[in-house]
Amino acid sequence: MIYLKNIIKSELIFIRPEIKNKEQLFDFITEKSYNAGLITDKEGFKKELWERENKMSTEIAKGIAIPHVKTDYVKKDFVMVIISKKGIKYSGFASKVNIVFAIGTSLAGENYINVMAKIARFLNKDKIKENLLKSDVPDDILKLVSDFERAEKVELQKTKEEHYLIGVIVNNAEMLNSVEEILLESGLRNPTIIDSEYGIKKMLYNIPFLRSMMLYGKSSSSSKTIIGFTENADFLPSVVGVLKNEGIDFEKKGVGTMFSIKLGQIIGAIDEDIDF
Repeated sequence: MIYLKNIIKSELIFIRPEIKNKEQLFDFITEKSYNAGLITDKEGFKKELWERENKMSTEIAKGIAIPHVKTDYVKKDFVMVIISKKGIKYSGFASKVNIVFAIGTSLAGENYINVMAKIARFLNKDKIKENLLKSDVPDDILKLVSDFERAEKVELQKTKEEHYLIGVIVNNAEMLNSVEEILLESGLRNPTIIDSEYGIKKMLYNIPFLRSMMLYGKSSSSSKTIIGFTENADFLPSVVGVLKNEGIDFEKKGVGTMFSIKLGQIIGAIDEDIDF
């Protein structure tokens, strides 16, 4: 499990910096990360930061940007937080962004996608966005992060020699996106979604007796199943608290089912090398 409170440091939180546009922002990120000893080469790092940005804007929502880069120029993975009261000229959803979470990871970094998923969920809360803009000192932001993660369980040590198949059946399809995001940030590998509606209906329609029941009975909402791999034997207990904090309690009837199966042999890659 990734915890932002262990990644975001007060010395990399900047409030009200004099930054007017994206060019100045990327210069600022590069200079501060270099001075902190986090990157090896300023020009190389900034070039790759821009190359990633030119593929697709990292403005993920109105007023929010998450510029990020995965490169060998990064010596130590970091997250830099920049809060601009006046706004920074960016692109896309709005003329300016006020909240910036910049991510730098090395090519060997293992938590790139997990950190991005966690930050995206953190910034999806309207109250958090409001309080970020009201923050006056780095401690205000660190407290917001800590409060957000208060219900999450400390990550257990992974067992490298064993792998587990995780299955999560979500009875309410409207919860699917939230459940999927939390499973991804928690380290679920190769997440795959299975739509169970088609298979069940096909089976029932091919049986005359049950077909009549389907025609005259009330149709139930379709369920979705997410499967994936993990090395953590206690993966499910570690996500229960996070899900509950999002209002999704699998211990209540009708919400869904979660299960874990210890695997023997696995043929093929456990995860893909994905770059965003």
